[in-house]
Amino acid sequence: MLKNNWNFAFLLPYESNIVYYEKLLDLPNPVQDTTISVKGWGDLTLAADYIHYIYNFKARHTFRPGIAITAPTGQSRQIANGEQLYVPILSCHQFTFQNNWILVPNLGGYFEHSANDTWEGEKQALTGGDVIFAQAGTDLNIKDWTLSFVWQTPLSQSLNGNQILHKNRLSIGVIKSFKL
Repeated sequence: MLKNNWNFAFLLPYESNIVYYEKLLDLPNPVQDTTISVKGWGDLTLAADYIHYIYNFKARHTFRPGIAITAPTGQSRQIANGEQLYVPILSCHQFTFQNNWILVPNLGGYFEHSANDTWEGEKQALTGGDVIFAQAGTDLNIKDWTLSFVWQTPLSQSLNGNQILHKNRLSIGVIKSFKL
């Protein structure tokens, strides 16, 4: 946060996956019973938004227009049994139908932390805390378009003071991919 109006985010995730394949077809030398370990830094995301507060005697509103950029900086090492390098396909199971539609389900968790708000240098009571969500969703892909649905439900909440608790969330997004 900068001056209670500008919010900046920097995200550089570290990813670690272990995948087991009964059969890995890396022709001309197919391999049986292969475990692949993929570890490394993911793609860098930079985001900024401006927080516009509208407070009056009837209501309080907050608008947050912003922009986010993800750079393809991800690096990972794919190592299989015997220290051989492979490029595995990790996107959980995909369902293809009508030849060009792809449905990709996902399941996971999400952690959210918020520090206490400050106003003119003073911490504000009843702000901030932690929450852990379970989430499930799906992406529907066709050509360079993706329609994304994510459902989140809180598993654990530790909020500062007597705040309104988090409830279920539904996020819907539309993504357009561009080739540069």
